[in-house]
Amino acid sequence: GGGGGGGGGGGSGVAHRPGGHKYDHGVKYVRVEVASGGGSSVLENCGPCGRGARSLWLLLVYLAKFNVVPLLALNFFFRFAFAAYKSNFPYLCEEALDFGPKEVGLAVSAMGVGGMFVQGVLVRVINGSLGEQRTLVLAMACTSLGYAGLAAVASVASLVPCLGLISLGYGLAVPCISTLFSHVPVEQGVMQGLAGSIDRFGQVFGPAAGGWPLIHSWFQR
Repeated sequence: GGGGGGGGGGGSGVAHRPGGHKYDHGVKYVRVEVASGGGSSVLENCGPCGRGARSLWLLLVYLAKFNVVPLLALNFFFRFAFAAYKSNFPYLCEEALDFGPKEVGLAVSAMGVGGMFVQGVLVRVINGSLGEQRTLVLAMACTSLGYAGLAAVASVASLVPCLGLISLGYGLAVPCISTLFSHVPVEQGVMQGLAGSIDRFGQVFGPAAGGWPLIHSWFQR
């Protein structure tokens, strides 16, 4: 009987070892238990949406142990703001500067070149001097000033420094956020996947939220 059970285990590739861990073809599966509290049990009885909300709540409770929720929120709003800016930038150039497709394309290309310089050269210098956290604060400040400056753009001379600040901030922020996520003591496949999901959510809702005021302002005319 014992031999038959061992043969069956070998055929499936799944084995249980001391400590309660399960191994499948060399991959270790660890069960994580989170104290959910009374509120999540109520959500579980509210159908598929409630169970999904309960799963999200348990995940946030688990991640809160590692103080990573603020970083996830920062990642969301950073991507949200950048996506809203990208969706409105051509209309801003057309209205404020009378740019056509050629001029808008040149401006976007110049930003891309600036971002390459920042990530290829400046990020190592600034990050080495300030560290990831202070560099990220500097990056957020630069992008915020750039976005605020775009609201008052009236000429190419005022557009250039705004785009420079945005390129600098974005180029510094992206590697810093990835590095900070890599320092979280959570399985990196899970952590990077979750960070990527938050990133995509920001890119989905950013253009919608940024376009609504634009459409509303056009209807007011």
